Amino acid sequence: MKTKTINNFSTSNSPIASLNLGEKVIVEVLDKFNGQLTYNNENISSLKADKLNPATGPFYIRNTYPEEILVVNIHQLTAESIGVSTVFPDLGVLGEKIEKPESFFYNLDFNTIGIEEGKIEFTPFISIIGTTPNKLISTGVPANHGGKVDCPNLKQGCKILLPIFQEGSLLALGGIKAMQGFGQVAGTGIECGGEIAFSCNKTTIEALKTPMVISEEGYEILASHYNLEKAIHMATEQWCYLLEDICGFSFPKSYHYLSIASNLSIVQLVNPNVTVSLSIHKSIILDKLKLFFSLLDK
Repeated sequence: MKTKTINNFSTSNSPIASLNLGEKVIVEVLDKFNGQLTYNNENISSLKADKLNPATGPFYIRNTYPEEILVVNIHQLTAESIGVSTVFPDLGVLGEKIEKPESFFYNLDFNTIGIEEGKIEFTPFISIIGTTPNKLISTGVPANHGGKVDCPNLKQGCKILLPIFQEGSLLALGGIKAMQGFGQVAGTGIECGGEIAFSCNKTTIEALKTPMVISEEGYEILASHYNLEKAIHMATEQWCYLLEDICGFSFPKSYHYLSIASNLSIVQLVNPNVTVSLSIHKSIILDKLKLFFSLLDK
């Protein structure tokens, strides 16, 4: 499918295609910089901000409605052969030490990254994915609808559950990353374009108000807020609500279970909202939760 992109999630964006539930589609996505960077660094200081973080879409998903949950199955990710990363003054946790913008290009070949010291394996993941919320929000900002969550577990074979706010969901996605550490401390990963094969289903989970990723590793709630402590609070509270709703736990029991079984990670610190992940590994997930989420495959 030819790339048609947006730079914000908004109800004013017209759908580029309508999809049925269960219909598999392959879409082309652009890199974070929208192709503005070149090897010689000549144009890095003149990047146009309004062209950053393009997302392909939106897609109208038939028979999906507000207060339902969109289940996006990521079947395959194919990265382009070139990736780029950058550092900028005042971006990231040590940005004050960067005097001028600089870019770093990488050759991506057969799931390996060519660097001066040799080659390292990589697993691509999706940077931006979200439904359209009730107010306009930039594709570069993560929130309850998804958006630019930059979560390294959003890779081939995973599912992401997203709250629906509009009829048809109005889903958009973009920006493949070849590699990025949790935290994304300098501001970017290895950014590239490519292709994403996905399909959608839906479910109803009244307790789920923020994105959830289900991967081979386990189950994780993503929460985004400009305040790190608030994002942690949101993710923890969200898990407690799920445990109460699905497992019938009391709040104290849910809270206690998370303290012994969950792992807290900072996904990214550099977008306008910070994103955290509170995850439970598949080896210790409760049977009731495992059974409940297995029904998403039916």
